[in-house]
Amino acid sequence: MNKSEQINELAAALCKAQSSMSGASKDATNPFFKSKYADLQSCWEAARKPLADNGLSVAQLIDGTMLETILMHSSGQWISSSATMNPVKNDPQGMGSCISYFRRYALSAILGLYQVDDDGQVASQPVKAYNQPIPQVNLNDSFKKTLNTLDKLLTHNAPTVSSHAPTQRQPSFNEQVAAMPKDNRTYVERAKDLKK
Repeated sequence: MNKSEQINELAAALCKAQSSMSGASKDATNPFFKSKYADLQSCWEAARKPLADNGLSVAQLIDGTMLETILMHSSGQWISSSATMNPVKNDPQGMGSCISYFRRYALSAILGLYQVDDDGQVASQPVKAYNQPIPQVNLNDSFKKTLNTLDKLLTHNAPTVSSHAPTQRQPSFNEQVAAMPKDNRTYVERAKDLKK
C-alpha cells in the first residue's frame, strides 16, 4: 500500500461515504459454483454516489499483470493498493475475466464494500446503524452445563504451578569473595582496598 503524506481528509470523507453505502447486490450467477455474487457493475452502483458526494474517486490502472487501485480525495490526498493478476488462461478472454475479478475485489477492499443478497430493495437502502442494543442470548440447559463443566475443569482441576522458584538467600559479597579461588580473591580484595 502507498499513500500521500497526509490522509486525514481522505479518511474523514471515506468514513462519511461508507456510512451511506449500501452493500453490493449479488445479482450475477457463477454457473461453476452455482452461487450468486456481486459483479463489478453492482460494486460500482453501490459506491458511485456516496464516493462522489464526499469528494472521492477511484482509478484502477493496469500495467502488465499489475492492477493498481487508487482512492483519491478532492484535497489531493490518496491511498493505493497493488495486486498481481495471474489469469488461468493466457488469452484475451482469460485476461479480461481476470481483470474484472481483480477490479471487483480491489474496489471492494479499498472501500470496505460488502456483498448482500438482494430482494430488489436491500441495495437501495443505506446501511443500518450499529448503535442498537445487543440482543440477549438464551442459552439452552445443555450448553450451560457444558460451560459449567469447562469452567470447573479449568479453574478447579488445573494443576497449580508456582511462578517463583523457592527463595534462596543470596550470598553476600564477602561470601562470594570467600568462595572464589585464591588467585581471584586476591584480585577482588585488592579491588575492595582501592575503593576505600
